[in-house]
Amino acid sequence: MIEAWDLLKVLAQGNDMVLGTEWSEWQKPDRAIPMVTGESVIPNELGEAWRWMRNPMPPSLEGKDFKNFRRKLGLKNNDFVADGDSLEYLKPTEITRLKSMIPGFCHKYNPFIRHIVRRTRDFLENSIDASTGEPYLQPVKVVLFGEDTADSLPLPPYLKDAYLAAEKFCSLLGKRVKGAGFLKTLLLRRIGSTIYAGRKTTEKMLNEWGDEAEILQGSLFEEEDDQQAGSMNKTAMKDLTAQERSELARCLKSLENNQERDPKYQKVIEYLIHKNWIEKGCIVFSQYFDSIWWLANQISNELPDESIGIYAGGNNSGIIKAGNYQISKIDWGTCSNVLDADEKIEILMKKW
Repeated sequence: MIEAWDLLKVLAQGNDMVLGTEWSEWQKPDRAIPMVTGESVIPNELGEAWRWMRNPMPPSLEGKDFKNFRRKLGLKNNDFVADGDSLEYLKPTEITRLKSMIPGFCHKYNPFIRHIVRRTRDFLENSIDASTGEPYLQPVKVVLFGEDTADSLPLPPYLKDAYLAAEKFCSLLGKRVKGAGFLKTLLLRRIGSTIYAGRKTTEKMLNEWGDEAEILQGSLFEEEDDQQAGSMNKTAMKDLTAQERSELARCLKSLENNQERDPKYQKVIEYLIHKNWIEKGCIVFSQYFDSIWWLANQISNELPDESIGIYAGGNNSGIIKAGNYQISKIDWGTCSNVLDADEKIEILMKKW
């Protein structure tokens, strides 16, 4: 929902019709979104409810009640906000009608359903725009690479050794800790993301495992299912046996010695440079921010003249060029390449 509100916010720039004025309750996503989803309800107190209803005021086409209210308040079609004291101009019968509309107002008349129209790709590609004689959306043909088994990246011996050590470690841990199977999924997924991400996780487990708050509630599990992590026996898990620590150390050693030979990175460079996809635009997805960070820096070092924008929300967004990173609001029009990460940490690299 926050993505939808962000789009409405863009649409609302210089346009009070969408979310009202800067003082509108709809301009506050932490209040507006719960109203739309039903997590919160509009207050029954008329003055408070009126703040939601008048700014922006629904257009006449949304019902005869709004048409009557607008006429009574002297609002034209291009007037989108009623004055705060305008309730004084309504008759008692009109106030009664207004009160009866309060319970369902945010569900029926919110800016989301007023300004967001859902159209499927099939509809847009196959329906003709009468004004142009062309489809509303020109079909974009997509050719997928790497979907066949033959296209899979072979597991080099050093990475296979790290996998085997990680699996052995998780097997040993699973014999004494209930719910440790979740850790196997996490650890192997991190190693499979990038060698860098796998190394960071393994290092953290070896160096800080005794700190329960740091490991079980911190960055190691922050991108995983809290319920799964919560099902583990934290007290038993935090104390590694000598054999468990040995297997984890073997995994780390293999990752440390071969970080610069990450097969995924080599494949990215093959497509970007050798196949010249950098001129066409390229999308790469990753679940983890540290994989994004490492990949962006590696590409920046390889292609120092390219500006690479990273978007991962909040303070994790910025621009890297020639290995120099600057936190900033990305100007999509001037950035030659963009690594875009949403809340699930995805990367987008696109030529602009």
